[in-house]
Amino acid sequence: MKEGDNDKMNDAVRRLPKIELHAHLNGCIRESTLFELAKERNVEMNEAYFAKQTKATTDHGMYNVQPRSLQDCFAMFGEIPKCVNDIASLQRITREALHDFAQHGVAYLELRSTPKQFGSADAIICDKRGYCQTILDVLEEFEREEMERYEAQQTASVDDNGNNIGNAVRLPMRCNFIVSIDRSKSVEAGMENVNVALQLKESNPHVVGVDLGGNPTKNDFADFRECFQRARDGGLKVSIHCAEIACDTP
Repeated sequence: MKEGDNDKMNDAVRRLPKIELHAHLNGCIRESTLFELAKERNVEMNEAYFAKQTKATTDHGMYNVQPRSLQDCFAMFGEIPKCVNDIASLQRITREALHDFAQHGVAYLELRSTPKQFGSADAIICDKRGYCQTILDVLEEFEREEMERYEAQQTASVDDNGNNIGNAVRLPMRCNFIVSIDRSKSVEAGMENVNVALQLKESNPHVVGVDLGGNPTKNDFADFRECFQRARDGGLKVSIHCAEIACDTP
């Protein structure tokens, strides 16, 4: 391969239209954003998982690339809500995730997240429905901006005779939302999430399904059967994380 061919190949692959069906919002948080939010909120990240970057990590273009167990991964995920704990931070990580996927050529994205409550029991800043609505508001605004960008670039890429005068224009990214159920929580919490999804679906077509995720060592698929039956009966699609660990359940 000639010098520069690898860069050309990477650029060509980046520009190809793609579909992303498995994007966890918290898992898409930028490293820089996570550390900025932690600093702003005086959150001490677990140094076992979030030590300072070294040249070895930056050379890979990724943070903390060493192999980790499944339990390590869930321990790391548990740190993120400490930093994303209000509407402003939720809006920020949602917009950044959408931008990053669009820049990688994603034309259709399904973003998923488990609804959370911000604040305390005595002073709720944002309930589960408000959490989801915040994500949906950012998503819809981003879609409008994407369409405006696409139409403007399409116009600029054609001359007065209708001939293309530039590179192909990146397609506008369409986005939908999946409401997740954390299997490590109670069935009642799962049903609450389903009800939020069904309520939002009535007025927002971007809500397309519910998902069972979370630590696979906690609880059982069957525990949440009624949650997903209710979701299906209400017209929502179902996505389930499975086969992540060995299981004796028939």
